Amino acid sequence: MTAYLVRRFLLAIPVLLVTAFLVFMALHLSPGDPVDVIVGPIAPPEVRERIRVKLGLDKPLPIQFALYLSNIAQGDLGESILNRREVSEMIAQKLSVTAELGLTSFAITYLLGIPLGTVAALNRRSFFDWFTMVLALLGVSMPAFWLGLLLIYAFSVNLRWLPPTGYGDVRHLILPALALGLPYVGRVARITRSTMLEVIGQDYIRTARAKGITELFVVARHALRNSLIPIISLMGLDFGYILGGSVVIEHVFARAGIGDMILRSIYSRDFPVLQGCMFVLTVGIIVGNIMADMFYVVVDPRIRH
Repeated sequence: MTAYLVRRFLLAIPVLLVTAFLVFMALHLSPGDPVDVIVGPIAPPEVRERIRVKLGLDKPLPIQFALYLSNIAQGDLGESILNRREVSEMIAQKLSVTAELGLTSFAITYLLGIPLGTVAALNRRSFFDWFTMVLALLGVSMPAFWLGLLLIYAFSVNLRWLPPTGYGDVRHLILPALALGLPYVGRVARITRSTMLEVIGQDYIRTARAKGITELFVVARHALRNSLIPIISLMGLDFGYILGGSVVIEHVFARAGIGDMILRSIYSRDFPVLQGCMFVLTVGIIVGNIMADMFYVVVDPRIRH
């Protein structure tokens, strides 16, 4: 296991490099100039050139990228163009907001999706099975930001049960967490149902039932546990999707997290902030996938990396 983890972390380095390169090139080759955001398009040429030199934007792109990688290797994510603050300091202040939303949404996705899929598989072709799959299809088809607007309209505007936006106590977390997590519940439920249907038809399940073991124990100890391998694989992918989805949801619900900071840095052409945020999110996705690989062994000890 130790050798496997070392290999995975070493393989993560090229992924980080490619991600940094793609984000860097997409920013610098897209229309717009951060100098226009700072001084406006009508500033004198000499003023604009002074600012470009100060920000290092006068250098060729390969040199800028090399300097960026060198700074990352030293743990320096750069300095914001607009407010001249350290990017790492800005991310550290916002990380808890995004982590809170992402982990809560992740928990909602799997605490709802796995039981729904399991019950649907055990009651195949029943009304509950049909109803669950219809809801799953709706959830997969509905964009998270649209669901968020519907939740705001229903629970904030009409019922006035929950605050529509902002960041504070747990009441401010419920709607954005539901908006981000519920669309993934349907996919988890469908995959759980299909894997459960395959497992409960195996001979060892029939043998366990023939021994007189209670149905709950058969499902929880044998069927569900052996159905978790594809679900764990999905967890690693969904962790990345949920982190990426938080960008839009945080903006919809006015939560000042990393996602909201990414959108604002795109609007303002603040290259260092956007590059730093994408780097941190990429690290989070890689760590999530490595943790999923580790859980394989916990679920099925026969697996060896």
